[in-house]
Amino acid sequence: MLKALLLGAAIAIAPSLGQAAVVTFDFEGTGTASGLASLSQSAGGLTATFTRPGSTFEIVDLSGGGGPASFGSRSLSPFANSTSNTSFLLNFSELIASVSFQAGDFNADADTYSVQAYAGANGTGALVGTASGSRTGDATLPSAVDMLSVTGSAGIGSLVFIGGSPTFPNSLYFDNFAVTYTPTAVPEPASMALLGVGLFGLGMVRRRRKS
Repeated sequence: MLKALLLGAAIAIAPSLGQAAVVTFDFEGTGTASGLASLSQSAGGLTATFTRPGSTFEIVDLSGGGGPASFGSRSLSPFANSTSNTSFLLNFSELIASVSFQAGDFNADADTYSVQAYAGANGTGALVGTASGSRTGDATLPSAVDMLSVTGSAGIGSLVFIGGSPTFPNSLYFDNFAVTYTPTAVPEPASMALLGVGLFGLGMVRRRRKS
């Protein structure tokens, strides 16, 4: 009986294997704002913190200006300081497996974009993945949306990304950051109580054997 209790408790608190989750950070629950130094969003137990060291950024509403339907009514914008070459920095509260996100522009200039994934926070540690691309000018945002994706087999702790033209190195909107990660398993209180009962019983048996 005691062995059965201990085995049941061990099974109950063992983390489930391979239970990857996908969460999306799309800024829809955020009000429009300018001059932001930092912005954190949480979904599915994961927190994503956006910063732009040395500069600021905005959350804007593109829905009334011909923006793509996938962007909704809130998007990440660097246009407050579009001539600055300071990249965005995205930190995650725990390691993730992969991330994909969209980038787009209104104007007809050619743009390039890049993203680097690092194992540590704040763009530090091993470089575990990269993605980059370019596109010719498009007149409207809906036809100028690209997807950037990066995967890190060793785990991604942070991203550094930027996109724009030579004249305006920060002139792309970003949205819909879809993140794949495995949530940290937390033992349920009932499972911990069951394990405690089993360990207490094991201790009592040992005491009786000694006596």
